[in-house]
Amino acid sequence: MNFNYLVPTKIIFGRGRIDELPVQAKKLGKKPFIVTSLKGLEILDKIIEIIEGSKIHYSLYDDVTMNPRSTDIDYAASICKEEGCDYIIGIGGGSSLDFAKGVAVSVGHDKSVLNFLASTKKCLDTTESTYKILAIPTTAGSSSEVTHGAVITNPDTFEKTWIASEFIMPKIAIVDPMLYISAPKIVTSGCGMDVLAHAVETFVSNTATPFSDLFSSEAIKITMQYLPKVVTNGNDINAREKMAFAATLVGFSTAHVGVILVHGMGHSLGGRLDMPHGIAMGLCLAPVIQFCSKSNIKKFAKLAELLGIEKKDLSEDELANSAAIPIKEMLKKIDLDLKLSDFGLNKNMIEILLDDIFGYLKDGFLPTTPRPVNRDDVRKLFMSIL
Repeated sequence: MNFNYLVPTKIIFGRGRIDELPVQAKKLGKKPFIVTSLKGLEILDKIIEIIEGSKIHYSLYDDVTMNPRSTDIDYAASICKEEGCDYIIGIGGGSSLDFAKGVAVSVGHDKSVLNFLASTKKCLDTTESTYKILAIPTTAGSSSEVTHGAVITNPDTFEKTWIASEFIMPKIAIVDPMLYISAPKIVTSGCGMDVLAHAVETFVSNTATPFSDLFSSEAIKITMQYLPKVVTNGNDINAREKMAFAATLVGFSTAHVGVILVHGMGHSLGGRLDMPHGIAMGLCLAPVIQFCSKSNIKKFAKLAELLGIEKKDLSEDELANSAAIPIKEMLKKIDLDLKLSDFGLNKNMIEILLDDIFGYLKDGFLPTTPRPVNRDDVRKLFMSIL
């Protein structure tokens, strides 16, 4: 029972807590550089109004896109430096928060963010020079507000890789479920599947611990109960709050436990097809869980129960073998019963995805996967959801 645990992020959780933003922001510096993907949305106007009402001078970059690119991050970092900002506020989903982390690293070290990506041959370490970050999530998905990772795409190589460092963990996270209400249905469902993927993957990962299992298992149960409710009715603030809580909980797991092949497949899809991250995770989750289910019968049987399978007269083997069923059913409930071909993938492209997974992604996701895999295994997994 060996584990290390660090959560340096001050978490301010609850309805209406966004009103505390000015007090918290002033603890980090004098002038924030705000990055967001919420251009033109009422929710951003509300947050900016709170900031301006406290006479906080700021600079705004509102051109964050899905699957943030290193070139855009470097450009934003140059603006941050020119504007004399001394800390970062990220507002939005996982892309905005990861973008904020990338800017914090780039401007803090006065170097391109590419130098710090895991796939770079001479990857540099981040240091205390990294700008401090205040994270304001507006979706229940990536948990980036409480993790040490930032996923960034290199547009030249199509590699969707990452920075992993305790220095990019936000100093403060304001998790206000009221900010989630305006999230569109497709965003809510995709982000919710990202929560479920993180929870399931960290629960069965080779690096899971009894401590991380506490967070992962609770996040699974909450997501299975409340994700369909919040997709059906986005104004259900109780369901929004529960999903925000699940995302926070599983962030504690993903900050310390490695995710598995599901994320390896998803990263390759995101880098090559610019596919929404949560949807990629959702589509890849069931096939990988089915493939791995015999690797640890006891653990996967427990997973099946957490996902809602009733034990009844089922043996442990039968329970473990059924673990993927509730995941497939969830995709139907939240209108994500899709195929990879819906996003432009054809079977001729699969070999390129396999090159990614067994190339720059292999050290990140294959050692943690509970069942050994080869190219033919993963090829079949892709084909099953093509």
